[in-house]
Amino acid sequence: MPIITFHGIPTQAVEKYYSQVDELATLIGANVANIFFVIDEKKVLNTETSAFITVEWMKRETKEQILVDDLGTFFQPYVSKTAIFFTDINGKFYLNGQKIG
Repeated sequence: MPIITFHGIPTQAVEKYYSQVDELATLIGANVANIFFVIDEKKVLNTETSAFITVEWMKRETKEQILVDDLGTFFQPYVSKTAIFFTDINGKFYLNGQKIG
């Protein structure tokens, strides 16, 4: 159940990454239907071209570094610095009124 929000990355780049969502699901052990991408077109101000990505999910400690590496590698042509922040939403997320996790 990852909700991945992209800040400071061109929409076309995020859409290209989303086109590989099946591979992403396999990589992190998630159901494709439960992966949400949110594009926030706000600028990220830093001394370099930077992106800030937030990942809200049911914590998967063994998958965090795998996802960090995948995101960093994919978006490297678009930004020079990628910051990624994880939040565990286990027991705090509701979908259609039902508590998940």
